[in-house]
Amino acid sequence: MSAAGATEPSLNLATVFLDRNADEERGGRTALVGPAGSVTYAELSELSNRVGNALLEIGVRAHERVLLALADSPAFVATWYAVQKIGAVTAEVYTFLQPKDYTYYLDYTGAAVVVVDGVTLDRMREASTAARVRPTLLVVDARETALRAGEVSFESLVSRQPAELQAAPTARRGGIRHGAPRRFRWRPRRARRGGQNRAPHARNRRRRRRSSCAHAATLSR
Repeated sequence: MSAAGATEPSLNLATVFLDRNADEERGGRTALVGPAGSVTYAELSELSNRVGNALLEIGVRAHERVLLALADSPAFVATWYAVQKIGAVTAEVYTFLQPKDYTYYLDYTGAAVVVVDGVTLDRMREASTAARVRPTLLVVDARETALRAGEVSFESLVSRQPAELQAAPTARRGGIRHGAPRRFRWRPRRARRGGQNRAPHARNRRRRRRSSCAHAATLSR
């Protein structure tokens, strides 16, 4: 299946880090190791392709944001690369946040699809009811959880998808690549005044810049 309808090959993170390893006789090498065992590059590439096709089936398109609320796992890695491969944009959140925090991220990212695990599901359900747009929840490891309207089992949907997926292309404009891989990962800004500080890395950079400017001003006196 094609992620964007084009056939011209182009740079894509999933192609570089997954498909290339699988194609160049490194598919049998270990890509991930975790409590459940190891995953090879070939297995991860195939899973990522199936996830990408699943995301396309539920309506995700190039440049749209997909919110990931998953613990570290092969499903997280495969989904992250799948989003890149279809030309969409990932936004990741911790799995231990409160519903009001998830509501903030849903509204701020505008994500129409959230990939969430069973541990985080109840809090994401509560958050989505308060969000401006109620997203589709793609639930990983739902097990015995009864899914509701607007919720889809990750395993069930992914398992029936094709194992092949063409990477979304990029286009050149004025010598600069534009398209999906140009901005492949969304990073949240600091919350508005009165809200939780949601980007401490940005705050620290601003502090360092102010400190450097103040030091330079002192030296110039």
